[in-house]
Amino acid sequence: MGRRRKYELDGHVMTIVNEPEERPKISGDPPHVHFSIQHPILDAVSACKQLLKAMDAGRVRSVCELFGGSGWQTLQIQRTLKPRAHVVLDSSPDCIASIKASLPQVTAKVRDSFALARAGFGGLEFDYIAADFNQYTYHRDLTDPKYKGVMDGIFKAAKTYVTLADSSWYGVLRFRRNRESYAESIGMDPDVPVDYFRALNKQFKKRAGFGIVRVARWGTSSEVLLQRGYKGEYEVQKATEPVQFRILE
Repeated sequence: MGRRRKYELDGHVMTIVNEPEERPKISGDPPHVHFSIQHPILDAVSACKQLLKAMDAGRVRSVCELFGGSGWQTLQIQRTLKPRAHVVLDSSPDCIASIKASLPQVTAKVRDSFALARAGFGGLEFDYIAADFNQYTYHRDLTDPKYKGVMDGIFKAAKTYVTLADSSWYGVLRFRRNRESYAESIGMDPDVPVDYFRALNKQFKKRAGFGIVRVARWGTSSEVLLQRGYKGEYEVQKATEPVQFRILE
């Protein structure tokens, strides 16, 4: 058994109900307060805040958050959008217990986000679906059986907005074979991030009728905001929103 910890995120006290003794190796592991310092997760919070500010909060009454983790994104959604209904899902009981302790006003459930999305959310629809994938890439979306049907299920159930954490550019940057794979899957050889997101925008419009509104890049990943029917210009930015974080106990 781990220990109970508390930290403050942007002035709100958050709880980790069962922090593991060992630090997690990847961000998808059970909640660990020190991981927020060791890993650029605070940059992800910054990117999340930028995308949420680009949404029309008046159009977001219901939210389904996949891969909820320890609740940092949940807090930002609550503060910025103030949805009437907010469901948060994660496969880790420790993560869900932490979210319930930190943000009791949301509905947090232990669920397999991949399976639920593939099953079409049981026919339910939400104004906004947040998919904080740990290792999503567009190539994996097309080729990995684990991801088969997941994004299609998300797009079908989302009435207005979708956000997703996309790690594609990191792989393109590091490995030549990845770049070659992406050139084939998106129809162009991505030389800079703008090239990749231009192609991704075209693919998602054709595939599901969702256009990119804004991209906030950080470290090895990017947060992408998509809107149903959006045909305007989009921005690719670095994550710059300030985030306040400190460990309390």
